[in-house]
Amino acid sequence: MAKIGIQLYTVRDKLAKDYLGTIRKMKALGYEGVEFPAGAIEAATAEEIHTVLKETELELAGFTFEHRDFETRIEEIIAYTLACGAKTIVYPWLPEEKRQSADDYVRFAQQLGLWGKQLRENGISLLYHIHGYEFEAFDGKTGFNLFFEALDLDAVKLEIDVYWVESGGVDCITFMERYGKYSPSIHFKDYLKRDGKLVDTEIGDGAIDMVKVAEIGLREEADWFIVEQEEFDKPTLESAGISANNLFHIREQAMK
Repeated sequence: MAKIGIQLYTVRDKLAKDYLGTIRKMKALGYEGVEFPAGAIEAATAEEIHTVLKETELELAGFTFEHRDFETRIEEIIAYTLACGAKTIVYPWLPEEKRQSADDYVRFAQQLGLWGKQLRENGISLLYHIHGYEFEAFDGKTGFNLFFEALDLDAVKLEIDVYWVESGGVDCITFMERYGKYSPSIHFKDYLKRDGKLVDTEIGDGAIDMVKVAEIGLREEADWFIVEQEEFDKPTLESAGISANNLFHIREQAMK
């Protein structure tokens, strides 16, 4: 059964003031695990991460590293990830200048596959986080189509973010039905529409059929359902607590 975690970027305002203390608070909110945003390697030592996770009994859903980390210090991020006890690294965001053409997406898929093989040789899985920009069209094919067709799926899997799929103009349920089997981790991010724009809200309080997303995730044996929120009407910890409570109920409904 998929465990319920939180991408700690959700509470980045708290992390900036008390990194380890904020991780402890995620346990108090009911989360079963945490996914770290970019910057963990600068914010805390592997020993500190390992200690706080052991203390709280939170599981490690993975670490996020930026493009430049993969390019310039992949051995270092591998060593850090393993020292923390993690088995997953997430690639979060392809810089805009590297996704200007169809060929860019093909080249990126090939490069990501090489990094994925290197990580796999060290016992680490690599996930590519869907971010919405991939659905731009190039001569009749989206960036995502071009990327996915060129991707080595033995070396790289997806981390589908249902909010970003929707923001790219694609129905996330249809997308999940097609690609959910490639996504061992799913970002649950909900939205409301205000003045024609998508605005983040707590999981289960917005427009996305989160029960259906969870049903597909459970059917495809996803490992993680991960809360992420970037914009807030409430204090971040309050929102994180609401989303945790709602997602537990959503998972329970999806299991019926």
